[in-house]
Amino acid sequence: MKWISVILLIFLPFTGCARVQTGLNRTERLLIGTEQEVEIGKSVAKNVEEKYKILNDPAIISYINEVGQQVAAKSFRQDVKYHFKVLDDENINALACPGGFIYIFGGALAAMENEAQLAFVLGHEIAHVSARHSAKKIQKVLGVTLLARLILKEDDETLCQIVNLATNLLFLGYSRRDEFEADELGVYFVHEANYDPQGGIEFFEILKKIQKREPSRIEVLFSSHPSSSDRINQIRGQIERLPKKEGLEIGENRFREMTRGLRGRYQKGSER
Repeated sequence: MKWISVILLIFLPFTGCARVQTGLNRTERLLIGTEQEVEIGKSVAKNVEEKYKILNDPAIISYINEVGQQVAAKSFRQDVKYHFKVLDDENINALACPGGFIYIFGGALAAMENEAQLAFVLGHEIAHVSARHSAKKIQKVLGVTLLARLILKEDDETLCQIVNLATNLLFLGYSRRDEFEADELGVYFVHEANYDPQGGIEFFEILKKIQKREPSRIEVLFSSHPSSSDRINQIRGQIERLPKKEGLEIGENRFREMTRGLRGRYQKGSER
């Protein structure tokens, strides 16, 4: 361990271990640099795509990417490229892999009513990436030894171990604190992107109705952490503190036109 610590002290200045912005008014020092995080994220994304089928609809993918990139442009993290895909699954969920690989479930799109709600959910996932929630969880669980092996590229087995851990952590979901922070940052990003942040409140109101009717469709991200009511209260308070803007985008007609086929594909998502 002493030898590993010495190696880390020598190499960390060259591995991206620097103080980085992880919150609106917070910076932290991380051992996992951008290069390592993206490398891990690519493999985690591959695992996600082995577990779930990707929706093959170029028009929907282009639309989701357009909205996602508009919100991502307002993220304070621009050292990664953001990727957006739709999972062909009826569950209401979304996932953010390390390094900017973001997935939204078809069931979530079918449950939404406008583009502002979509922007918020994508903004929430972008926020997990911006705040480096996955990287911090991995760093906390792994400790110095495995991180040193990753940073020094000692062996492929170490990367495989880390990817498996990161995948498991992804499906387990984030902590209450991380979820609240992702909501806060997501609201900030969508407001900066000129979307109506009220979409966040509307989306959680939809979740509350669905949870009463069909709780099995709400997966880990939206069910095992803060309650929808608590998240609504936080977002409402944050919106009251935001600077007033005119003409914020809601995009109901465009959203319904673009996702009409999904509401038919995931019939439960259209039941009100």
